Amino acid sequence: MSQYKVTTVYVSHIHSYFDYTKDGVRYVISGGSGAELLTQNSYYHYLIAKAGTTDTLTMVQLPSPANLLLQRYGATLSLFAQAMYKENQAAVVLWITGLVLLVLLLILLLLLKFKDRLAVFRILMKDTGRFISKRYKEIYKGKQV
Repeated sequence: MSQYKVTTVYVSHIHSYFDYTKDGVRYVISGGSGAELLTQNSYYHYLIAKAGTTDTLTMVQLPSPANLLLQRYGATLSLFAQAMYKENQAAVVLWITGLVLLVLLLILLLLLKFKDRLAVFRILMKDTGRFISKRYKEIYKGKQV
């Protein structure tokens, strides 16, 4: 770059921010949005560059998700889901509807399979509630709580 008398090079894609000078050329690398963050010290940001008699570069840091492994992949998944929805709303709605119907079908099958056991469990819970209520009244009858 120095052979072409370039003073500053702006590039992107590394998911972080770097600013350094090599052989008299300033390199500004910025890729602070649009994907998961690269390292624990990375954050979403954007740059405001003004070229003129006095060149200025301002880096504006944006609110960023917690940079732990699980949160990073959660943020990536959220970004992917939002992009998919904006590009293919009908397909996403149909896919979610199908998933909900599948879950409801599985719940229905489980209810039918364990119908007798659930009936016994319901009776057990009802009797336990009655016993607790009766015992509470016996213990605290006439006492002010």
